[in-house]
This record gives sequence, structure tokens and C-alpha cells, in this order.
Amino acid sequence: MTPGHHLARWCALPELKFIKFKGTSRGWFELELHSESQFRACPKCQNLSYSVYDHRWVNILDSPLRDRRVRLKIRKKRYYCNSCKKPFTELLHGIYSYSRCTDRFDRSIRYFSSHFQNLVQVASHHGCSRTTIHRRLYPALERELKRHLNYSWPKQIGLDENRFGTAKGKYYSVDYNTMVVDITHDRVYRVCASKNVSRVFDELKNIPGAENVEDVVIDLSESYRKLARALFPNARITADKFHVLRLILPAINRTRKQMIGDRRTNPMGRLLLRSKYHLPVSQRWMVYRFLESKPKLQILYEFKERLHGLYRTKGYHRASLALENILEDLKAYDDDLDLKRLRFTLTRWKNEILNYFLTGLTNAMTEGFNNKAKLVRKMAYGYKNRDNYKIRLLNACFG
Repeated sequence: MTPGHHLARWCALPELKFIKFKGTSRGWFELELHSESQFRACPKCQNLSYSVYDHRWVNILDSPLRDRRVRLKIRKKRYYCNSCKKPFTELLHGIYSYSRCTDRFDRSIRYFSSHFQNLVQVASHHGCSRTTIHRRLYPALERELKRHLNYSWPKQIGLDENRFGTAKGKYYSVDYNTMVVDITHDRVYRVCASKNVSRVFDELKNIPGAENVEDVVIDLSESYRKLARALFPNARITADKFHVLRLILPAINRTRKQMIGDRRTNPMGRLLLRSKYHLPVSQRWMVYRFLESKPKLQILYEFKERLHGLYRTKGYHRASLALENILEDLKAYDDDLDLKRLRFTLTRWKNEILNYFLTGLTNAMTEGFNNKAKLVRKMAYGYKNRDNYKIRLLNACFG
């Protein structure tokens, strides 16, 4: 078998005969192919036609071969329908109607769009315009999503906000999306074009199976708590552990800067924010000696350690008693604004905080997908079209 026949077996579509191969100096492979079909069905009346009316040449883009762009020059047949009394052009396998690209070309675009840095490089690699890449990529990705994400609500989900860009209007503001993560199957389930509760509710309310959702994990956002209660009446809401532990950290940082200034070379700022059980003994004693002459900072540090100790507690009942003790001790510091705010927040989110000891769920997976969303946005140097951003994000975060 000649090299041309090997190339024909790879490039030729069904019912096409390889005629001639030509390589150009501009990095193109051109293959001449002739149709070998004996009959075709009329697209209007579906009757078979055996009468060839004439022929027509078409140029079709195909997926690259060895970093060389491929163009198929195909001689198609036009048949005459005896029922309709009109000619029609045959449809070829592997090429959609009114398309100038093969199905292999579309699959190649989807593959390289996830491996190249941006779509400009994809267009250069395939030898077509960026408009062609956009026009063929996003509908294909949308069809892929409808095939894979077409199922009802999972049992465990996570809610978090995701930054889209900045709104350039009369006032400068930051535009956000709402990301819904399927914790059960480790994938992003939906991306809503707002973080407004009513808009997100209207976008998600028609998805079936909301009554089967058992657990919802959120950060300390009152908006998302209202959304979870409205959408999932039978779900148990859990507050994210990371956001609870960092409640008091801004107060510690602010108090430290007021006392010793913001010296970046001083390691004490970093050590104060870490749990003492994660520090070596020498660094732990450094922190104790530093706090001896700073009573206010020492009180904040002790309550921070008690919050860490709360999440080391085993069992719901013991954790409930530990949280009650923390709230009771915080009452003695109502004159301190930071500790008063801490007690108010812990009291308001008490049930959601304690649900962690029943579910063991956190928003770590959601935050990971949020980081991946930032990479998707940075690789494209930002998005103007929100729908295109949602499609790329869902495909990038699909497990």
C-alpha cells in the first residue's frame, strides 16, 4: 500500500475516493477526493434518487495532521429527484449540512481549546479565523454540557460567589456570578449570572429534584442562606469551617498593627494567625512571650485558639457544649467591639456551624473550582460575553 493510500485511510470520509495529494509551501496539505455514492435520499420527500444531475466542488477544512493544516477538495454529486422535479446536493458523512468543516475539525477545536493558552493560538494552528473558532466551539461545548449535566439536583451541593468582572456604568462596581457545585459528583453543576437571591432563585427553581437535596454548604452569607432555605426545603445548611475560623483574624491583624506597626519582616504577624498546634515548640513560646505585655491581643488570640479547638472536638453534643461556653465567655467582653461582633455572628450562625459535626462537609471543593474559574478568566484575558464564560467554565470544571 502506497503512502497516499495510508493518508487516504486517515483523511478520507466514508464513500469518498482518494484521487490526488498536494502539499503547499505555506504549510497546507490538500487532498482531492471524489464521491462514490450510488444513490441519495431527497432532503424534502425522502425518496431515493439514482439519477446524477451534475457535480460540484467544495473546499472543506479538516483537523491538522503533523502540525500541517489540511484542506479537503471534494467533488460532490448533485442528484435529480423525480418526485420533486428538482436537483439537490448530496450530504456527506462526517460533514454537517451547510458546513465547511468536518466533524473531526470540531473535535480538534474542542481539544486544542483546552490545551492552548487562548483561542488565537487555536485559530492559528487550524488555519482559520477567530470568528470561525468562536462560531464552531461554543455551540459544540453547549451540546456537550447538555449531554453530561442533564440530571436533577444532587444530594450535596456547595454555593459560592465567583467574580466575573467590573461593571462600567455610572458607578464602579464588581460583577459576580453564583457557582453551584455538585459535591456528590465533584463537578460544577450550574453558573448563574448574578448573586442576587431573587435572580438566582428564578434561574434555578425549574430544575427538578430540589426536595432531594440533603446538604448545602455555604460561607457566612445571609443571602445564600435565604436562597438555600427557599430552594431546598429539606436540606441541612452547613457553614464553611474556613470562614468561621477566619472571623476573628482581621481583629487580630488590626490590633497587632496598632501596637507594633506593619513591619513585613516581623514573623509574628504570620505566627499569630496560625493554630498553635501547627507551630513548633520554639515558635509557640515566642508567641507566648510576645503576648505577655499585650492583654487585649492576648484575649483575641485565646478566642481564636478556642475556635480552632472547637473544630477539634469529636461529636455534635460536645461541640455544642464547647460553642455554648465560648458564647458565654464572650458576654464578659461586650465593651470590646470586635468580640461583641464575633459573639453576634456565632450566635446567628450557631445551628449551621454545629451542622459541620453531623456532615463533615466544607466548601473546599467549591473554593477549588473558584480558583479554576480565575484561571479560565485569566487565560482568555477576560470575557465580554457572560454566556461564553459560563460555557468555558462549566467544561473546564466538568469531572
